[in-house]
Amino acid sequence: MENAFYRQAVVLEKAGVDLFSIETMIDIEEALLAVKAIRNISEKPIIANMTYSQTGKGYYTVMGNSLAECTQKFLDAGADIIGTNCNLDSADLHELAEELLTLTTTPISIKPNAGQPVLNGDTVSYGQSADEFVQGMVNINKLGIQILGGCCGTTPAYIKLLSDQLKE
Repeated sequence: MENAFYRQAVVLEKAGVDLFSIETMIDIEEALLAVKAIRNISEKPIIANMTYSQTGKGYYTVMGNSLAECTQKFLDAGADIIGTNCNLDSADLHELAEELLTLTTTPISIKPNAGQPVLNGDTVSYGQSADEFVQGMVNINKLGIQILGGCCGTTPAYIKLLSDQLKE
């Protein structure tokens, strides 16, 4: 796996990317291989995002990696920005963002889904409207988090609405 990440990183580095974004990862060991592969060829910033679920004991990946464990391992591996993407919506990620702020002083990236996917025949829909998504993201931004985006279920319209709201 590390070799596959390395080959991708080489292509991206040669293409002149500004930074690397590792995302939608559910196993910290796999994500660390990606960080290591990138660090072998580049000193450009790395955003390292894991995908978490909220449990009764906190935020964990499906592989059982806690938010605290992932954050520390990413910091030790040389990631520049720590964050999360996918699975949870912007309201669900507010508490995670608050906790993450206690675990690191590095910049934080938050890119939620627009809710959980629901299959209706051949159509997938998500439970969070653009307005609801943006309200959650504005609340996360008020915590001091500046790197914001969207994952599954968000569209360019969601991001435009968020951008417009943050400019006000």
